[in-house]
Amino acid sequence: MMKDLKNYIDNKDYDSALELLKSSKDLETPILNYNLGFLFFQKEDYVQARTYLEKAQYGGLRTKELKQALFKVKAELGIQNLENSYTTKDEVMMKTLGHHEDVFLALIGFILLGTLALGILGKRFLCAICSFVFVGAMGFYFYIQAFSIQINKEEIFVYQGPSKIFEQIQVISPGVKLITKKGKGDWSFISYPEMYRGWLFKSKVNKL
Repeated sequence: MMKDLKNYIDNKDYDSALELLKSSKDLETPILNYNLGFLFFQKEDYVQARTYLEKAQYGGLRTKELKQALFKVKAELGIQNLENSYTTKDEVMMKTLGHHEDVFLALIGFILLGTLALGILGKRFLCAICSFVFVGAMGFYFYIQAFSIQINKEEIFVYQGPSKIFEQIQVISPGVKLITKKGKGDWSFISYPEMYRGWLFKSKVNKL
């Protein structure tokens, strides 16, 4: 398969390369998403390119090449400076939710084991601290379950409420990464970045 894929790419037959990759069962999902992102970048479909590259990163692929690819995609979309202007809270939420939930479950499991070990060893003070951290980590894990990361597919309008009867309060450029919360019907609420808070159509975004 890799030989055929290379031939398609060398001949700039990106559509055939995409079909080949989408039908492949030989590649691990993060690697597959990275390659799909590369092909969409070559096709100059930068929104789809970012979607698949972000999926690759969310799946655990965190390489220098992926970071550079995302930088190039955001530069082509013209949103690099915009995302650099986000608040610290926005950045924390973006980076936190940018990890797969397995990472949080592993961390919570590690804290729990540490707590139990300290309890067995009779380290009551340290055990109490770890118990507090464990409860906090569990609370935060359940808190973030209400959110999901989206990449908007096109220029979208943000409304004050979950209906077109509400006022349009702003427009968001294609390819921007958003954190949305479960909304009403066909609508989702943008929670982060805070500068975009409002309602949008679910159909206008790609979910990671």
